[in-house]
Amino acid sequence: LRLEIPWLIWPNRENQLANQTRLRQVVAESEGLRRDALAAGFTDEALMLTDAFLSAWTEWAEWAGMAGSEPPWPENRMSRWLFDQVMAREGGGGSIHVLGRVQGKAGTPEWDHPEEWMERLRALGVRVTSWERLGVELADIAIGDLYRIAGPMFAMLILLLRLAFRRWTEVGLSLLTLIFSVLTLFSVMKMLGWSWNLLNLMAIPMLLGASIDYSIHLQLALRRHGGDVRRTRQTVGRAILLCASSTAVGFGSLAWSSNLGLAGLGRVCAVGILCAGGIAFFLLPTWWRLVLGKSTDLQEGGAAQGTMSETRNGVKGPAAIYRGSLWKLGRALVRWLPRRGVRFLCRSMGGLAWTWSAERRRVVTANIEPLFRKGDSDGKVKPGLVEEKSRRLYQNFAHKLADIWQFESGNPMDDLFREGVGWEHLEQARQQGRGILLVTLHLGNWEFGGALISRKGIPLTVLTLEEPGEGFTDMRRAARARWGIDTWVVGHDPFSFLEVIRRLDRGEMIALLLDRPPTGTGVEVSLLGRSILASPAAAELARATGCVVLPVCLPWTETGYEAHILEAEEYDRATLGNREARREMTGKIIRRFEPMLRRYPDQWYHFVPIWSDK
Repeated sequence: LRLEIPWLIWPNRENQLANQTRLRQVVAESEGLRRDALAAGFTDEALMLTDAFLSAWTEWAEWAGMAGSEPPWPENRMSRWLFDQVMAREGGGGSIHVLGRVQGKAGTPEWDHPEEWMERLRALGVRVTSWERLGVELADIAIGDLYRIAGPMFAMLILLLRLAFRRWTEVGLSLLTLIFSVLTLFSVMKMLGWSWNLLNLMAIPMLLGASIDYSIHLQLALRRHGGDVRRTRQTVGRAILLCASSTAVGFGSLAWSSNLGLAGLGRVCAVGILCAGGIAFFLLPTWWRLVLGKSTDLQEGGAAQGTMSETRNGVKGPAAIYRGSLWKLGRALVRWLPRRGVRFLCRSMGGLAWTWSAERRRVVTANIEPLFRKGDSDGKVKPGLVEEKSRRLYQNFAHKLADIWQFESGNPMDDLFREGVGWEHLEQARQQGRGILLVTLHLGNWEFGGALISRKGIPLTVLTLEEPGEGFTDMRRAARARWGIDTWVVGHDPFSFLEVIRRLDRGEMIALLLDRPPTGTGVEVSLLGRSILASPAAAELARATGCVVLPVCLPWTETGYEAHILEAEEYDRATLGNREARREMTGKIIRRFEPMLRRYPDQWYHFVPIWSDK
């Protein structure tokens, strides 16, 4: 082994003292030397280098050379640059750090086993390093810093989780997901023989954030779905798995990098993301159910909306009629009995249901009561009027069911349809060449609107929530298909609206309901002086596609179902990037139906509470 240090350029105290006597003599004769040079024909410019040397020697000649005093150092620019490459010097006679090189021959015991000679050099104050050791030492420093900041980081993390959940139990479940993800990653690294280095340490903050994000999304989805693990995994869980997989593929591609550091970073990130996503998807929902159960008080907003499957004010679950077996029985009934007989039977059953279902009757009465007030007035309504209209609403709904069964059974229905008013608005919308979004409320018989459109040879897609009851959604889809109407189920698949956007971009026609949004998606708007949750889907789709938004409804009149097509809703697409602007647009669309709601209050069918203000 050979240690090389740049001694040749180093100031030597003994040599400087030995040369100082002669240096003083040269400095004392400097003026004579200059006169002789000028007399010999040299110019002042030619003597500039000589003057610089004599000036430096004059300063050095005054050096006392006392013990402890620092020897003179060259201070010109070239010398300073040269010294900066190999040394660092502290002012005032402090320490000097010198860069040297250890050379040896590979294959020798000393070179292959450097621990002994490195220890001897460290005892002399020499610190040995290399590119390989630099990475290891920097990793040690980074890990030490990580331990130092871990406490404040976790304290801030717990505070943010507390603000997100407001339940210590869910905060603990998020932390448990994080801990399991990290332990799983460490186990995989141990089995595969991977180690931490300076680059893959950068994966830790990203993995921490991903694990916490996944746990927050899963737990909030479990709240919305009342602890329904299957539905949570089908919606948010599916999105998380897709995001985790695509991210892992992106980072995993770095594993084939020629740079070992980048390759290690890619492997650790890919495995860590998959661990975080997998544990959040497979284990977290189970833990959540074990700890919190299927508690209805964990469901967020929209309990009065959604699919009528929540419990509120004593009204629980969908009406019994929303069952596949009973629906099939109703469709079979209309094939054998005359239409008037079926209507009479259904209206009678509706009247009995109003009498028997006291809790749901009170809900329906409270829902339509604002329709009988003027503006924001709290004046009294004629006694008994709202109750009578709620009874009529039950009967009208039963009448509507009878007609829907006729419709879905394929029986002739043309005599029930009336052209109504506003078809010119639809033609104007079609002439624009843009997608058309038909928006309506649960007013009248919205199912028949699709039949009226299809009769004119216009393809239509109906957006709907998943129906309660196994197989019920597929049965309704097949019935609409017989009339040339396509059905697209939304509400549980976070990517379902991508297909809707594509269809609108192609200029197709889509129909959707606004007054019963999927659970947790509604925005609060004003209607009849009250607050109601409405779906912002129309405003969101308008922002995404620039489609024509056309309000429509199909109430029952004395002569049949009459279409009312209102003028298209005007909007500025550029402003819809703001969430508040989309909420305002949703409110404007909903309020366009106020005259129709007041005209047909007993055909606005809601059997769960709809007003979000108390």
